[in-house]
Amino acid sequence: MKKSILVLTAMFAMVAFIAMTSNQVQAQTQTFNLSATVEEYVEVNPSFEVMSASRTINPGDAGSADLESFNYVGKYQDVVYANCPMEISVEGDNPANDGEPILARDEVNGNGFDRLQTNVDIRPEINGTYNNQGPGWQRAKFIFTSDPEGAATGNWLYGKTATFSNAPHDGEVSLGLYFDAALPHESPDFGTDNTWNQSADAGDYSANVVVTYSALGQ
Repeated sequence: MKKSILVLTAMFAMVAFIAMTSNQVQAQTQTFNLSATVEEYVEVNPSFEVMSASRTINPGDAGSADLESFNYVGKYQDVVYANCPMEISVEGDNPANDGEPILARDEVNGNGFDRLQTNVDIRPEINGTYNNQGPGWQRAKFIFTSDPEGAATGNWLYGKTATFSNAPHDGEVSLGLYFDAALPHESPDFGTDNTWNQSADAGDYSANVVVTYSALGQ
């Protein structure tokens, strides 16, 4: 009888132990770590891939040889989409292959090029405006002014490259544009023996500026 009681007691103890052990493994956790990567991306708005500005010059007007630095063309919104810091660079050229955005025209008889005084000012901007700067506001100034007297040279006041170390928080790059043109020399200039370069023939003059927006690859 005592032996049977001992056997039963051992069996109950074993069942209880198994039950306790079973309860300890009925709930465990599993963690899923989720991630995604947004690639750096820069794209010029198709509506602004080619932009134009023009001026009309009348030699008879007073100041027709005076070049204005801030001849406003317009402020354009959402010109470029960017989701990352970027480098912006500019290059200019004209029909005379001067390597600068100087308005030029090939003379009809093939004797060379006439050139106008040219001023172009391009200002990309992100995260607000100068008067309403948001966090990470930045603006670049690409200002080119040609030399007078029909010269094939000029100067980029702040250089041809700028870096935006901040990303546009709304993805939008705006742009301000200023542009002016003037005769290479006061005309008419009666009583003075002017050079070929000082007198610009009538006709259409052209030049271009190419702006490149590049992700910094951080």
